[in-house]
Amino acid sequence: MNNGLKLSKDGKTVIGINDTNITHVTIPYGITTIGEDAFYGCSSLTDIKAPDGITEIGGDALRYCYQLKSITIPD
Repeated sequence: MNNGLKLSKDGKTVIGINDTNITHVTIPYGITTIGEDAFYGCSSLTDIKAPDGITEIGGDALRYCYQLKSITIPD
Protein backbone atom coordinates (compact mmCIF):
# COMPACT_ATOMS: atom_id res chain seq x y z
CA MET A 1 0.00 0.00 0.00
CA ASN A 2 1.30 3.45 -0.91
CA ASN A 3 -0.60 6.75 -0.40
CA GLY A 4 -3.80 4.73 -0.16
CA LEU A 5 -2.98 2.94 -3.40
CA LYS A 6 -3.15 -0.82 -3.62
CA LEU A 7 -0.18 -2.12 -5.59
CA SER A 8 0.62 -5.40 -7.27
CA LYS A 9 3.07 -7.75 -5.54
CA ASP A 10 5.95 -6.45 -7.67
CA GLY A 11 4.96 -2.87 -6.78
CA LYS A 12 4.76 -1.71 -10.40
CA THR A 13 1.00 -1.66 -10.97
CA VAL A 14 -1.76 0.28 -9.24
CA ILE A 15 -4.53 -2.28 -8.80
CA GLY A 16 -6.91 -0.28 -6.62
CA ILE A 17 -7.36 2.38 -4.01
CA ASN A 18 -8.47 2.23 -0.39
CA ASP A 19 -10.72 5.29 -0.44
CA THR A 20 -13.04 5.83 -3.41
CA ASN A 21 -13.82 9.33 -2.06
CA ILE A 22 -10.25 10.51 -2.68
CA THR A 23 -9.92 13.76 -4.66
CA HIS A 24 -6.21 13.84 -5.63
CA VAL A 25 -3.77 11.01 -6.39
CA THR A 26 -0.01 11.17 -6.79
CA ILE A 27 1.37 7.92 -8.13
CA PRO A 28 4.92 7.26 -6.93
CA TYR A 29 7.94 6.83 -9.18
CA GLY A 30 8.49 3.23 -10.28
CA ILE A 31 4.86 2.51 -11.11
CA THR A 32 4.52 1.57 -14.78
CA THR A 33 0.88 0.54 -15.05
CA ILE A 34 -2.51 1.71 -13.87
CA GLY A 35 -4.40 -1.56 -13.81
CA GLU A 36 -7.93 -2.44 -14.90
CA ASP A 37 -10.55 -0.87 -12.67
CA ALA A 38 -7.85 0.78 -10.50
CA PHE A 39 -9.85 3.97 -9.85
CA TYR A 40 -13.25 2.57 -10.82
CA GLY A 41 -16.00 4.50 -9.07
CA CYS A 42 -13.79 7.25 -7.62
CA SER A 43 -16.44 9.83 -8.44
CA SER A 44 -14.72 12.61 -6.40
CA LEU A 45 -11.30 12.19 -8.03
CA THR A 46 -10.32 15.45 -9.78
CA ASP A 47 -6.66 14.93 -10.72
CA ILE A 48 -3.95 12.32 -11.02
CA LYS A 49 -0.23 13.03 -11.10
CA ALA A 50 1.72 10.11 -12.51
CA PRO A 51 5.47 9.61 -12.86
CA ASP A 52 7.38 9.40 -16.08
CA GLY A 53 7.39 5.76 -17.07
CA ILE A 54 3.67 4.99 -17.06
CA THR A 55 3.27 2.74 -20.09
CA GLU A 56 -0.25 1.41 -19.73
CA ILE A 57 -3.67 2.38 -18.41
CA GLY A 58 -5.98 -0.62 -18.14
CA GLY A 59 -9.56 -0.86 -19.28
CA ASP A 60 -12.13 0.87 -17.10
CA ALA A 61 -9.31 2.22 -14.89
CA LEU A 62 -11.06 5.60 -14.75
CA ARG A 63 -14.66 4.54 -15.22
CA TYR A 64 -17.15 6.61 -13.21
CA CYS A 65 -14.49 9.19 -12.33
CA TYR A 66 -16.98 11.92 -13.17
CA GLN A 67 -15.02 14.82 -11.66
CA LEU A 68 -11.65 13.94 -13.25
CA LYS A 69 -10.25 17.05 -14.91
CA SER A 70 -6.55 16.28 -15.41
CA ILE A 71 -4.00 13.52 -15.62
CA THR A 72 -0.41 14.74 -15.58
CA ILE A 73 2.26 12.42 -16.94
CA PRO A 74 5.66 13.97 -17.64
CA ASP A 75 7.52 13.33 -20.90
